[in-house]
Amino acid sequence: WSSTRWKFQISGVKFAGQGNRCASSFDELVLALWSPIRLYIYRHDLTFGVSLAGKLTNSAGCKISLYGPNHEKNWSLAVGAILAKLDAPANACKRIAELPLTDDRIIIALAS
Repeated sequence: WSSTRWKFQISGVKFAGQGNRCASSFDELVLALWSPIRLYIYRHDLTFGVSLAGKLTNSAGCKISLYGPNHEKNWSLAVGAILAKLDAPANACKRIAELPLTDDRIIIALAS
């Protein structure tokens, strides 16, 4: 939650080249979005929601920001809006998995 809306944000993503989003230094970019009841895992398309940091991009990397609606305080509605953006045909992001936080794999991963 920022001052006006829910957001998912990851910083320090380093793509190959200076600000070149087309070529990456990794095979796939997989994002995990944690909500209070589920974990959503997506294969990112290397462009959706990506922003550069000007001259700092080389050292600090890029940022991926996905926002819920302005002034929506209900986390569930905000997460739904963010997921709808990720699932939209306007980008090439792909949902890989959706797991309840009670899933044994998550419990084991958090315990280690």
